[in-house]
Amino acid sequence: REIIREHSIFLQLKKAGINQLTFANAYRDSFFVERPRWVSATTAAVEAAGMFFHDLNDLKANRAVYQDFSNQFLISKGVEIEPRSPPAAASILASIVSSHRFTLYEYFITDKVGHAQDFNAAKTVLANLAELIRELLGRLDLSQTTVILTSDHGNIEDLSTRNHTLNDVPTIVWGRNRDLIASRIKNLADITPVIVDTLLARTTA
Repeated sequence: REIIREHSIFLQLKKAGINQLTFANAYRDSFFVERPRWVSATTAAVEAAGMFFHDLNDLKANRAVYQDFSNQFLISKGVEIEPRSPPAAASILASIVSSHRFTLYEYFITDKVGHAQDFNAAKTVLANLAELIRELLGRLDLSQTTVILTSDHGNIEDLSTRNHTLNDVPTIVWGRNRDLIASRIKNLADITPVIVDTLLARTTA
């Protein structure tokens, strides 16, 4: 947490003078009523930069996307909200991207399915995620926008174990300057520096 408080990607971008940053995920009401004892690294990064957290009102108004972009998890918890198809969620994400310099969206249903070792769920989740990505890419101007897809660890690719794996994690880059950006990424620690440098270069260009 101390490292995140000093070096989170949002904080580094702010210090570099890059604004219009957003974390596209919406949070349930319980997060704002009583802060959980443990929060994700992304949540800590948003807090470190003093940024805004989206809530369910933002989700319902199409200003945010839930970590389960289908909204099925929320519906199972009794939240009154409409389900979203991958194309619908992609359309909202594309709109968010178009109005920000940097947008981060975190999806971790793959992690939950991996821990559960649920093969049937894995097939469904991966197919839906692939559709979301295809739909999102089709809605963005990739001559002006860069999309980076990555993960902090393996999991769903090996359902023989409930634990995170040590397998290599693919990082995929689409859009503007994709070859240059991809050439600089060798491991997870390279992601934030290349994002900061890329946005700084665009600011000064």
